[in-house]
Amino acid sequence: MRSEKTILQVLHFIPRNKRSMELFLLRLNKEIVQNGWSHILVLEPPVPYWFRNEIEKDGGSIVLFSFPLRFTSAVSLLRILIKHQPDVLHAHFISPFNPWIHLIKKISPGCCLIYTDHSSGNIRKKSAISEYISFVRGKLASMSFNRLIAVSDYVAERDIKQAHLSGRKVIRIYNGNGIDIESRFPVRSSEDEDYRESGPVRVTFVGRLIRKKGVMTLLRAFKQVRQTVTIPVELVIAGKGPMESELRSYCSKEGLTDVEFPGYVSDIADLFSRADIVVVPSEWDEAFGFTVVEGMAAGAAVLGSDAGGIPEILGCRPEAGLVFKRGNEGDLACKLRQLVENPSLRQALGRSARERVEAFFTLDSMVRGYLEVYRNVLLSNQI
Repeated sequence: MRSEKTILQVLHFIPRNKRSMELFLLRLNKEIVQNGWSHILVLEPPVPYWFRNEIEKDGGSIVLFSFPLRFTSAVSLLRILIKHQPDVLHAHFISPFNPWIHLIKKISPGCCLIYTDHSSGNIRKKSAISEYISFVRGKLASMSFNRLIAVSDYVAERDIKQAHLSGRKVIRIYNGNGIDIESRFPVRSSEDEDYRESGPVRVTFVGRLIRKKGVMTLLRAFKQVRQTVTIPVELVIAGKGPMESELRSYCSKEGLTDVEFPGYVSDIADLFSRADIVVVPSEWDEAFGFTVVEGMAAGAAVLGSDAGGIPEILGCRPEAGLVFKRGNEGDLACKLRQLVENPSLRQALGRSARERVEAFFTLDSMVRGYLEVYRNVLLSNQI
């Protein structure tokens, strides 16, 4: 009988740059190996050399796998499990209702199954019949897994109340992946704050340029603010997406010459370090709102919509950030104007937001939470 435990993570995910998920996987790999366990990552190709090198240097290994998880790929995954005989199978970006992974778990009864639910969006209300089917489906799915890690309380509540997954098996671990405070987000100095006060107030958005991210609502609100304040203000819209030409046309038509479109930005920490205000105007229910946490970690004043987990991340205290009604350009303009005209409020919000990130959303706390889940399911599986 093997004394060494094996953690096998299956991720419908392609590593690219050194951002949130990649940094989390690298740190978790190191901690799993240092804990005396074996660690295998099953990833979609292509896997960059630098990522594979870091994983293998710290004692982990990578297996390539073709997603999505369907019949033929399920057979391949089963072969991987038979070869490595993991004690824990941990699925990311795979639905807990995927029938193939449940079948694999049934064939491998000694393996603990864990999901992490990163998914955004809400579950639409159903008819009585479809609600009953959803209830049965949720209870059956819950019988197959040992734990489901929700990345926010919003996701946990949705999965329990709307998807009918077992509340006894759902645990929340905040999605602090990549928030390595010391190296990526140094505390703003007084010189930084003095420098920022000397120039125009910089408002920053980062995200995919699609309608549900609320970028057009932000532009319309920004136009209102520019018409009603005398303070110089500029807007940076970083990202790529199908709405880019529409957004640029709107700026040209409305004379918004102080809106910048830098495209995709790899160094978000540097971008946010130069921001006075970070706006997250999402109009659909974000599972977590990682950009919110990055803005908070950088010490910017964060203004987020009331969608999904965003208000939860900002916290119930008003000192940690401001919240506006999703899709409401008037409410957004009002809150944005308040921040533009009040530098002391911006600084107070930035300091409180930074403290909140240090308390709840660090990479270290997330990794510790995952290791504790592994220990608990392994222990319960031995009893």
